[in-house]
Amino acid sequence: MPGRPARTLVAVALVCMLTACSTPETAPGSLADGKERVAELVDEALAALDGGTYRRSVPGEQACRKTFLGYVVGTTGAHRAELPVIVDFPARVDARQFLDLLAAHWLERGYEVRRVETVDARYPKVEARAGGGYRVVMTAFATAPRLTVYAVSPCLRD
Repeated sequence: MPGRPARTLVAVALVCMLTACSTPETAPGSLADGKERVAELVDEALAALDGGTYRRSVPGEQACRKTFLGYVVGTTGAHRAELPVIVDFPARVDARQFLDLLAAHWLERGYEVRRVETVDARYPKVEARAGGGYRVVMTAFATAPRLTVYAVSPCLRD
C-alpha cells in the first residue's frame, strides 16, 4: 500500500494544525456592559480593602486575538473590557494579608476562588471567576506595600 503512509502523514498534519489554532469564544452582551461589570468587580474588591490609596481609572479594552501554533494571526473583531488598579499601602503594611480577606469575600459572593501558582513567589495571587466569563485577580507584592486588582471580561462585541 504505497499511498497509505502519505495519507496518514497528511491526516496527522491536519489534526495538528486544527488543534493548534485557537480563537476565543465571544460571549453574549456588549463591550459597554463588560466595561460596567469590570468596574463593579474592581470597586467591590477595593471596598474590601482598608487603608490603601489608589487612583481608579476608567475601563479600557483589549482586542481578542486568534492564534496558530502559538503565534497571533489576527483578531476576532471582539474585545475584552479590562480595568487594572494599583493600590499602595503605608510602609508597615504587608499587602499579602488582603489576599485571604478578599478570597473570603469573593467566596461569600458565590464566586469560584483559587490561588494562582506563580513561578515567582514574590507576587502571590488570588483569582475569582465571577460568572459569565468575568475574572478578577488580586496580586500582592511581597517586596513592597502594594497590590494590584485587575478585572477582565470575556470577549464581547462592540
